[in-house]
Amino acid sequence: MTHALLASIRMPGLPPTDDLLRMLPVLILSGGFVVLLLLDLVTPPSARTALAALSGLFLAVTLGAVIWGWFDTAHQGLAYYGSYAYDRFSLFVDGIILASALVVVLISPGYLNRRGLHYGEYYALILGATVGMMLLAAASSLLVIFLGIELLSVSLYILCGFAHTEERSQESALKYLMLGGFASCFLLYGMALV
Repeated sequence: MTHALLASIRMPGLPPTDDLLRMLPVLILSGGFVVLLLLDLVTPPSARTALAALSGLFLAVTLGAVIWGWFDTAHQGLAYYGSYAYDRFSLFVDGIILASALVVVLISPGYLNRRGLHYGEYYALILGATVGMMLLAAASSLLVIFLGIELLSVSLYILCGFAHTEERSQESALKYLMLGGFASCFLLYGMALV
């Protein structure tokens, strides 16, 4: 009954409701990414721990959506013409990824304060990398695989160079960027051949 009601509610120009429900965990975390980037602009340095709490809240809500999806078998399947898989395997991997990201966000404020690196964009980058990993876990087309890898990689490039005053941090970011750029070229060339 609820499934039929949700399927009948469709505004023109929007994807089908089933596809949006299958993408709900990714949409929640992507929204959290954008909210954290915008809040970082107006948050004073003394209140950056609140950004950590907010990112933890977004991760917990997303984990709740993943747990809900585990028991909601009516909507499991492929979304967006078979390019995104919403099944128990991808939800299991999403749960592991989200739990790991939640632990990272919980232990990060103390570490960042000790190192003098407590900037708000750190938490947004963690959420961006998590979205990339979640896309990789559910990808069933080469395009979604590439988008997930690039979203994950770009976030990790920036996180590698996050300690911008340290030479080793800058060196690692540059080396990772070069390696990732070459790997992306080879990956795209291989996908084009396929």
